[in-house]
Amino acid sequence: MSSETSSFQKLPIKYKKSFALINVFEDQVKKYTDKVYARYYGRLQNGDLGYKTMTYADVDRIATNLACEWSGEVKGYNVVAFIADQSVQYFLCVLACLKLRVTFLALSPRNSEAAVVNLLNKTDCRFIFSTNKYAALAQSSAAIVDGTVCHVLPSFDLASRL
Repeated sequence: MSSETSSFQKLPIKYKKSFALINVFEDQVKKYTDKVYARYYGRLQNGDLGYKTMTYADVDRIATNLACEWSGEVKGYNVVAFIADQSVQYFLCVLACLKLRVTFLALSPRNSEAAVVNLLNKTDCRFIFSTNKYAALAQSSAAIVDGTVCHVLPSFDLASRL
Protein backbone atom coordinates (compact mmCIF):
# COMPACT_ATOMS: atom_id res chain seq x y z
CA MET A 1 0.00 0.00 0.00
CA SER A 2 2.78 2.46 0.78
CA SER A 3 4.26 2.00 -2.71
CA GLU A 4 0.86 2.89 -4.21
CA THR A 5 0.69 6.02 -2.10
CA SER A 6 4.22 7.06 -2.92
CA SER A 7 3.72 6.48 -6.65
CA PHE A 8 0.53 8.57 -6.49
CA GLN A 9 2.45 11.34 -4.78
CA LYS A 10 4.99 11.31 -7.61
CA LEU A 11 2.38 12.26 -10.22
CA PRO A 12 3.23 15.44 -12.14
CA ILE A 13 -0.15 16.96 -11.21
CA LYS A 14 -0.86 17.74 -7.58
CA TYR A 15 -4.58 17.45 -6.86
CA LYS A 16 -6.24 19.48 -4.18
CA LYS A 17 -8.12 17.53 -1.54
CA SER A 18 -11.31 19.23 -2.73
CA PHE A 19 -10.86 17.94 -6.30
CA ALA A 20 -13.53 15.51 -7.42
CA LEU A 21 -14.65 14.45 -10.87
CA ILE A 22 -18.21 15.43 -10.02
CA ASN A 23 -17.01 19.03 -9.59
CA VAL A 24 -15.75 18.99 -13.18
CA PHE A 25 -19.15 17.71 -14.35
CA GLU A 26 -20.99 20.38 -12.36
CA ASP A 27 -18.78 23.08 -13.91
CA GLN A 28 -19.76 21.75 -17.34
CA VAL A 29 -23.44 21.86 -16.34
CA LYS A 30 -23.10 25.56 -15.51
CA LYS A 31 -21.38 26.21 -18.83
CA TYR A 32 -23.68 24.12 -21.09
CA THR A 33 -26.97 24.02 -19.14
CA ASP A 34 -29.33 23.89 -22.13
CA LYS A 35 -27.10 21.91 -24.50
CA VAL A 36 -27.84 18.27 -25.30
CA TYR A 37 -25.79 15.95 -23.11
CA ALA A 38 -27.30 12.52 -23.79
CA ARG A 39 -29.40 10.79 -26.41
CA TYR A 40 -31.32 7.65 -25.59
CA TYR A 41 -33.88 5.40 -27.20
CA GLY A 42 -37.36 5.58 -25.73
CA ARG A 43 -41.06 6.15 -26.28
CA LEU A 44 -41.81 9.49 -27.91
CA GLN A 45 -44.85 11.64 -27.08
CA ASN A 46 -46.72 10.27 -30.12
CA GLY A 47 -46.26 6.71 -28.81
CA ASP A 48 -43.63 5.69 -31.34
CA LEU A 49 -40.12 4.62 -30.37
CA GLY A 50 -37.29 6.98 -31.21
CA TYR A 51 -34.36 8.94 -29.90
CA LYS A 52 -34.90 11.44 -27.11
CA THR A 53 -32.46 13.89 -25.57
CA MET A 54 -31.52 15.22 -22.16
CA THR A 55 -29.69 18.46 -21.49
CA TYR A 56 -26.82 18.90 -19.07
CA ALA A 57 -29.31 20.40 -16.61
CA ASP A 58 -31.69 17.43 -17.00
CA VAL A 59 -28.89 14.92 -16.33
CA ASP A 60 -27.65 16.90 -13.34
CA ARG A 61 -31.16 17.21 -11.86
CA ILE A 62 -31.93 13.50 -12.21
CA ALA A 63 -28.56 12.48 -10.75
CA THR A 64 -29.04 14.90 -7.84
CA ASN A 65 -32.52 13.52 -7.15
CA LEU A 66 -31.20 9.95 -7.21
CA ALA A 67 -28.41 10.93 -4.82
CA CYS A 68 -30.96 12.44 -2.46
CA GLU A 69 -33.11 9.28 -2.64
CA TRP A 70 -30.12 7.04 -1.91
CA SER A 71 -28.29 9.14 0.67
CA GLY A 72 -29.85 7.36 3.64
CA GLU A 73 -29.21 3.92 2.17
CA VAL A 74 -25.52 4.38 1.40
CA LYS A 75 -24.68 6.44 4.48
CA GLY A 76 -21.71 4.86 6.21
CA TYR A 77 -20.50 2.95 3.14
CA ASN A 78 -17.27 4.12 1.51
CA VAL A 79 -17.56 1.95 -1.61
CA VAL A 80 -20.76 1.31 -3.55
CA ALA A 81 -20.90 -1.30 -6.31
CA PHE A 82 -23.24 -1.22 -9.29
CA ILE A 83 -24.10 -4.03 -11.68
CA ALA A 84 -26.26 -3.32 -14.72
CA ASP A 85 -26.26 -3.04 -18.48
CA GLN A 86 -24.65 0.08 -19.94
CA SER A 87 -27.39 2.65 -20.49
CA VAL A 88 -28.39 6.21 -19.68
CA GLN A 89 -29.78 4.87 -16.39
CA TYR A 90 -26.36 3.39 -15.64
CA PHE A 91 -24.63 6.70 -16.26
CA LEU A 92 -27.14 8.57 -14.09
CA CYS A 93 -26.46 6.10 -11.28
CA VAL A 94 -22.70 6.66 -11.63
CA LEU A 95 -23.22 10.42 -11.33
CA ALA A 96 -25.51 9.94 -8.31
CA CYS A 97 -22.83 7.90 -6.55
CA LEU A 98 -20.20 10.53 -7.37
CA LYS A 99 -22.49 13.20 -5.92
CA LEU A 100 -22.70 11.12 -2.73
CA ARG A 101 -18.88 11.15 -2.57
CA VAL A 102 -18.59 7.38 -2.40
CA THR A 103 -16.16 5.28 -4.39
CA PHE A 104 -18.00 3.73 -7.33
CA LEU A 105 -17.20 0.09 -8.11
CA ALA A 106 -18.43 -0.91 -11.56
CA LEU A 107 -19.16 -4.63 -11.64
CA SER A 108 -19.46 -6.35 -14.98
CA PRO A 109 -22.52 -8.54 -15.44
CA ARG A 110 -20.20 -10.95 -17.26
CA ASN A 111 -18.30 -11.66 -14.04
CA SER A 112 -18.93 -14.92 -12.24
CA GLU A 113 -20.25 -14.92 -8.70
CA ALA A 114 -16.76 -15.86 -7.47
CA ALA A 115 -15.25 -12.88 -9.32
CA VAL A 116 -17.84 -10.48 -7.89
CA VAL A 117 -17.23 -11.82 -4.36
CA ASN A 118 -13.48 -11.42 -4.85
CA LEU A 119 -13.91 -7.79 -6.00
CA LEU A 120 -16.23 -7.00 -3.09
CA ASN A 121 -13.69 -8.39 -0.63
CA LYS A 122 -10.65 -6.72 -2.21
CA THR A 123 -12.32 -3.31 -2.32
CA ASP A 124 -14.03 -3.68 1.07
CA CYS A 125 -17.34 -2.94 -0.65
CA ARG A 126 -20.43 -3.79 1.39
CA PHE A 127 -23.20 -2.21 -0.67
CA ILE A 128 -24.40 -3.23 -4.14
CA PHE A 129 -26.95 -1.57 -6.39
CA SER A 130 -28.32 -3.80 -9.12
CA THR A 131 -30.97 -3.71 -11.77
CA ASN A 132 -33.60 -6.43 -11.74
CA LYS A 133 -31.89 -8.22 -14.62
CA TYR A 134 -28.80 -8.91 -12.48
CA ALA A 135 -30.49 -9.18 -9.09
CA ALA A 136 -29.74 -12.90 -8.70
CA LEU A 137 -25.99 -12.40 -9.21
CA ALA A 138 -25.86 -9.35 -6.95
CA GLN A 139 -27.93 -10.94 -4.18
CA SER A 140 -26.05 -14.25 -4.20
CA SER A 141 -22.71 -12.43 -4.12
CA ALA A 142 -23.89 -10.16 -1.30
CA ALA A 143 -25.03 -13.20 0.70
CA ILE A 144 -21.50 -14.66 0.57
CA VAL A 145 -19.72 -11.49 1.76
CA ASP A 146 -20.63 -10.85 5.40
CA GLY A 147 -22.36 -7.55 6.04
CA THR A 148 -23.06 -6.77 2.39
CA VAL A 149 -26.36 -5.16 1.46
CA CYS A 150 -27.92 -5.48 -1.99
CA HIS A 151 -30.51 -3.03 -3.24
CA VAL A 152 -32.30 -3.91 -6.48
CA LEU A 153 -33.29 -0.76 -8.33
CA PRO A 154 -36.57 -0.61 -10.18
CA SER A 155 -36.22 0.53 -13.76
CA PHE A 156 -37.30 4.11 -14.05
CA ASP A 157 -39.03 6.13 -16.69
CA LEU A 158 -36.66 8.94 -17.60
CA ALA A 159 -39.51 11.11 -18.89
CA SER A 160 -41.16 11.12 -15.47
CA ARG A 161 -37.91 12.26 -13.86
CA LEU A 162 -37.34 15.21 -16.19
